[in-house]
Amino acid sequence: PKEFEGRYHLTIANPPFGKVRQTPEMVEKFGRSMHGHPNLYGLFMDLGITITKPGGQIAYITPTSYLAGNYFKNLRKTLAELAPPLTIDLIESRKEVFPDVLQEVAMATFLRGGKRQPVSCSKVSVTAEGMEVQRLGATALPWIRAEPWILPRTPQDVPLIEAASKMRH
Repeated sequence: PKEFEGRYHLTIANPPFGKVRQTPEMVEKFGRSMHGHPNLYGLFMDLGITITKPGGQIAYITPTSYLAGNYFKNLRKTLAELAPPLTIDLIESRKEVFPDVLQEVAMATFLRGGKRQPVSCSKVSVTAEGMEVQRLGATALPWIRAEPWILPRTPQDVPLIEAASKMRH
């Protein structure tokens, strides 16, 4: 609804996920971020952009399929243009964190109206002592905003991803 546009300084969500049947109303509200089969969490991510004030932050716990999946290319473009990511942390041991989750999980923060900048990446693991966060460095998003967002899984991946990002094809 219009009354919620730009209302919040901080939006935090662990949205539901799963494919949904596309409707004309859905296309009207979320068409900028949809391509192919819509997924509930992608619609929630778009909604977060709408309800967050410029300069506000958005934080999501979601599956990682939006990072590279073809059905999420318009969502990546919309996020990169309107709320670029600040951090993306990959949950390595998701079964210890989220029982019954089969997909890889990411925790990500975005800045509504922010400028494009390298994304800080980390790997989060569950250990006997609790949680371990391994900083992996920062990586740039592709120039073509709808292209897959390739993220490091280990510190050794960072130089490879940087080199690949400078290639023309």
